[in-house]
Amino acid sequence: LETYRLIWGLLSARERRQFILLVGLTIFMAVFEVTGVAAILPFLSLVGNPGMIESNWAIALFARLSGLTEPREVTVAFGLAVLALLVRYVALAVNTRMLGLSKKMPPRRLLILSWGGLRGGISLALALGLPDGLHPEVFVPMTFAVVLFSAVVQGLTLKRLLSWLPRSD
Repeated sequence: LETYRLIWGLLSARERRQFILLVGLTIFMAVFEVTGVAAILPFLSLVGNPGMIESNWAIALFARLSGLTEPREVTVAFGLAVLALLVRYVALAVNTRMLGLSKKMPPRRLLILSWGGLRGGISLALALGLPDGLHPEVFVPMTFAVVLFSAVVQGLTLKRLLSWLPRSD
């Protein structure tokens, strides 16, 4: 720790600000790295056991409502939906921290905002507006799957999430 104090003393005010920015960006990058790994876990469990599409009620509902029939399509769409949730949570956490609202916005509230937040209309409109050269046949179903997951699965389970989370904050 003494070494770091010595180094800190050698830096000018401008270099200190740059150092803090660098460390902050490194932490931000590390959080996104962890998010990527965490998003892969449900995806890998589905890849390892495609039978989950039938046995897990949420994935089965997701598959039926999205019209996806191939296990591979369901797996990719589910992976994207989970990734979207994790990225949304991390983005909310980082923004509240940067704005100094982390005491007013504890993890429980961030989770509720991430799970219950309505999103997708703009994403779907953008995907539908893609020119043929950007392969809308790939992006429209993926976007629709994430929007469907957000509206149906998250919407139907929001009450359960609220009752499950402790009310300590």
